[in-house]
Amino acid sequence: MPSPRTLDEAVARERLPDLEIAGLDPAARAAIGRAWLEHAASERAEAISMARAAAYVLEREGPGDLHWIAARGAADELRHAAICAHVARAYAGDLAPLPAARHFASVPVAIAPEHARALHVIVQCCVQETLAAAYLERAFAAAEVALPRAALRVLFGDEIDHGRIGYAFAETLSTSERTALRAPVATLLEVCVATWRERARALPTAAAPEHGVLAASTIEQCVRDAAQRLVRPGLSRAGLG
Repeated sequence: MPSPRTLDEAVARERLPDLEIAGLDPAARAAIGRAWLEHAASERAEAISMARAAAYVLEREGPGDLHWIAARGAADELRHAAICAHVARAYAGDLAPLPAARHFASVPVAIAPEHARALHVIVQCCVQETLAAAYLERAFAAAEVALPRAALRVLFGDEIDHGRIGYAFAETLSTSERTALRAPVATLLEVCVATWRERARALPTAAAPEHGVLAASTIEQCVRDAAQRLVRPGLSRAGLG
């Protein structure tokens, strides 16, 4: 079967169900659509960040499987953005087919230039993608409507793989690289958690978990728990905590 050559083909390949809901007023549909469009914009930003991470992974020596999954990661994130935009349009009608990437300001940390790109890989994959997987798992568990539930299942499965990129990459690091990365990784973990909190509070105020839209307080708690239970222990085992 040939690979999809357009984003529309990639979304169609997922065989997402049609949206079937009754009794949802236009205002609620619009709010849910806006939340999913915000998710699409965030996924667009993740595609850019993942492409930067993948480029460095590919430059370094490492297993072919690591190179493959890293190279696929940016395309996954762009596909996620298109899937989220598809869900948004199903709820709210004529929205942008693919929104502009959500902009996140970079945070300067003290690190030697030769370690900066490795830091980006670890933070993007071990930290950010693991937090995203935890959020998506929670949203998938709460979703009841077929379309958003199917979309969340696709995103969740991919984000697990993206987290694995970081830990497989960590195995290729030297002892000196691990030493240089520990402090800035700890700093940026806190920044990532704070960014998730800000993004959650910017979402439409009405939660609709059955439609894949969690309350801001639920997202914040989920991300804090994931940082404590998943990310910190994982970094420690990788020699980065």
